[in-house]
Amino acid sequence: MNRLNRHSFLIAFGLGALAVLWVAAAVASSHFLVLVMTAVIAAVYVLGAQELRHYRQATAALQQALADIPQELVHLGDWLITLPASLQNPVRQRVEGERAALPGPSLTPYLVGLLVMLGMLGTFLGMWSHSMARSSRSKARTTSPVSEPHSQNPSKVWAWPLARR
Repeated sequence: MNRLNRHSFLIAFGLGALAVLWVAAAVASSHFLVLVMTAVIAAVYVLGAQELRHYRQATAALQQALADIPQELVHLGDWLITLPASLQNPVRQRVEGERAALPGPSLTPYLVGLLVMLGMLGTFLGMWSHSMARSSRSKARTTSPVSEPHSQNPSKVWAWPLARR
């Protein structure tokens, strides 16, 4: 099961990185602002992946250390030294009976929120630019030259862009 978790993590990371690269390649020459936002998203994505990788390594080290506890353990410090530094104090507190939480990913929840907000901002900007482009096309049609057959009748000028859809 552990190998399956490891592979699914790598596959999910690879697919996410591929999506970011795909967007960057698609807009590299045409939209500089979108390319900058994609670079920010990629940096946040890599930062979150690094934090999750360190968390997974610490968890694996804790599992290995728990499996290798010697039967005749004299000093707790001798065993705690085998743990990563970020886990030594919380594990010591837990063994001594205190209610201490083990450290988890601290930045990742915030980074996920940031990525969601950036995605929503991108969606909003895309919808706004689409509506602005559509509005300018509509204005160009309504202020069209006299060559249109209905341009002599002002009541049909306003209906003309709607009729073409």
